[in-house]
Amino acid sequence: MRSASATDSIDSPTSTWFRRCLDSIRTVLLSVRVRRRERSLRLCETLPLGEKRFLAVVQFEGRRFLIAATNHSISLLERLESSASQGQKRESTLEPKFLNGVH
Repeated sequence: MRSASATDSIDSPTSTWFRRCLDSIRTVLLSVRVRRRERSLRLCETLPLGEKRFLAVVQFEGRRFLIAATNHSISLLERLESSASQGQKRESTLEPKFLNGVH
């Protein structure tokens, strides 16, 4: 059985005020939206080539680059086409070879 003082402390003005504060804080926190900044530099893929050597595809502001890196240097190997135009280029280069083999 609860004592009268325990019941009084639950409904006291201080506890009511505290509950209202917690509810206000919860409301504010639920309304906060985190916006992520879009990055202009992204590592798309890597291929390790041994100790401290790798190839990487890096995207910067929508353009893609193939780079090689060691512990002493980084080299640009190729400027890559966008994936949409690359797919169209592959189709156009594969199609004539395929058709030439069919009689």
